[in-house]
Amino acid sequence: MIKVTQFHESGKPNPSELLLVIDVSSRSLDIYGRYLHQAEEYEFSDSISNDLRSIAGMLDHYDRHAGVLGYTGLAIVLEPSGRHEQKFTRLAHDRGHSTWMVNPERMYKAGI
Repeated sequence: MIKVTQFHESGKPNPSELLLVIDVSSRSLDIYGRYLHQAEEYEFSDSISNDLRSIAGMLDHYDRHAGVLGYTGLAIVLEPSGRHEQKFTRLAHDRGHSTWMVNPERMYKAGI
């Protein structure tokens, strides 16, 4: 009998977590995400201030919604911007969320 299991590469976000993509700047965080709910796909975008209180509130808000939608947590992909992502990643890790960094040079080259 053939046994089939889902392959999960450790270097990529876990598909059981709600994926958030965040563009970081010194003043703001631009957030984008997609999710499935009852066989329908939805997307959302948001923008918040890049300060500790706003970040903490945003992480708690999306974590609650991820649980309601059946996700096990948050997986966050960041485009860093000159160390301005550090407070975000620290808070995300403190709350048990996974984070990945996009190489800014690759993003720049992809836009050219």
